Amino acid sequence: MSKIEERHDKELIEAINRGNLKALENKYHDLLKNATVDDAKALEKLYEEIVEAAQNINTKASEALDKKIEANHQRKLRYHHILSTNYKVGATKSNELEEFLTSSDLNPEEALMAKEKQIERKYKLETALQTLNPIDSIIFTTYQESGFYPSHQNWKELSETLLTKGIQMSDKTVKKHFTKTFIQLQSLMK
Repeated sequence: MSKIEERHDKELIEAINRGNLKALENKYHDLLKNATVDDAKALEKLYEEIVEAAQNINTKASEALDKKIEANHQRKLRYHHILSTNYKVGATKSNELEEFLTSSDLNPEEALMAKEKQIERKYKLETALQTLNPIDSIIFTTYQESGFYPSHQNWKELSETLLTKGIQMSDKTVKKHFTKTFIQLQSLMK
């Protein structure tokens, strides 16, 4: 049992002890010790009062404990910056804002279509790369593998990378080959 659960159990026991239930139980035990035949109705009445008080105390104590547990849970969520799209209107009614929020996430059908388009583009690129001459294909794939982006202007770095693959070209020649290849690939990808 965790420390929080132990604390809640202690609070429940204290709530039971704080009420008049303890006093009624003590009165009942005292009356049992000194009871006579004439005190039977008084014992029954006292017993009914004890049962009623126990039900009221247990209900009230458990409701208070439930409210406290919920408040602790909400405080923990706020601490960890977890927000909810639900809000409470009253004691029993709550509204969900999720219906009114728009999401940029794709639904499963759109996600599948986007994935298929991506696979199709990749296939088109592979077939287009096969139509290029080998040097242009190596230049373009090296450009992609190096993580360069279309506005990248460091052609010297690309020409040095190509040296490791056995292609010796100046940075200006690499730039001309790449731009020619890029235009050619764009026309083939349409």
